[in-house]
Amino acid sequence: MIRSEIYHDCGKGLEFKRPSLVKPQFANECDLKMIVQRFVKTGQLPNLAVKQPLPIQDVTNAPDSFEAFKQKQIEANNIFEKQPLELREAMQHSPELFFEWLDLSDENKIKFLKERGC
Repeated sequence: MIRSEIYHDCGKGLEFKRPSLVKPQFANECDLKMIVQRFVKTGQLPNLAVKQPLPIQDVTNAPDSFEAFKQKQIEANNIFEKQPLELREAMQHSPELFFEWLDLSDENKIKFLKERGC
């Protein structure tokens, strides 16, 4: 039962006729009274209420079709396979880890690659 703080003439408040769709094990997490009491006591909102920043990526150079994407993926795998064995082992034979690690703005990584003949 919810009573309005603004309209005092609402009678007995809002009643929900349908049964709750909340699973019993999550009842306390979804109960508004419990959420408000927890907020008053701790001053913290539930984790779901805290907005997370959205990851933003520049996709202006991304392939425009699935076929083009797969071709880029093949090219990336070929580049990775041309690397020395030590480097591929260090990257656990994963092209994904290699390209995540690869940052050509890092002078140490450029030096590391040049030393290995990459």
